Amino acid sequence: MVFKKLPFSKPDIQGDTKYRWFVKEPTKFWKHQLTTRKIKIISEELKDILTLMLIPDPSTGLNIRQIQSHSWFNGEIVPLEEINMRLIHEQEARRKVLNEEKQRKEEIQEFIRKQIFSYTKFNPRFNIFEVYYLLIIFN
Repeated sequence: MVFKKLPFSKPDIQGDTKYRWFVKEPTKFWKHQLTTRKIKIISEELKDILTLMLIPDPSTGLNIRQIQSHSWFNGEIVPLEEINMRLIHEQEARRKVLNEEKQRKEEIQEFIRKQIFSYTKFNPRFNIFEVYYLLIIFN
C-alpha cells in the first residue's frame, strides 16, 4: 500500500540489489524507496514495521499478533478531513506552478512574435520560410 508495489523482487542478496540494500544497507534502501516512489516521508515506526514484515524467514519476521501490537499499527490515525485538506493544498500548489509555467510560455511567445514582426518590418529581404520556421519552433 505504501509503495504501490513490492520494494524488491526476491529475497536474494546476490541477485537483487534492493534486497541487498534492505539487508546490508537499510539507510540506502529507505532513501531509494523515498526517491524512486516519490514519497515525501516515511515515519520511523512505519520503516520499523515494514522492515520486520519484509524479513523472508517466518521464524524471525513478525506474526499477526506482533503486527497488531506494533506502535505503528496502534498509532494515531490522521482524520480524513486533514488528509483532504493536504490533498487540496497540494493540488492548489501544482495548479499555481502550471499557471506560472503557462504564463511564462505565453510571455516568451509574445516576445518572439514581436521580434519576428520587427525583423520582417525592417528587413525588406526577409525570407518568409525563416519566419515560418521560427513560428513553428516557438509555438
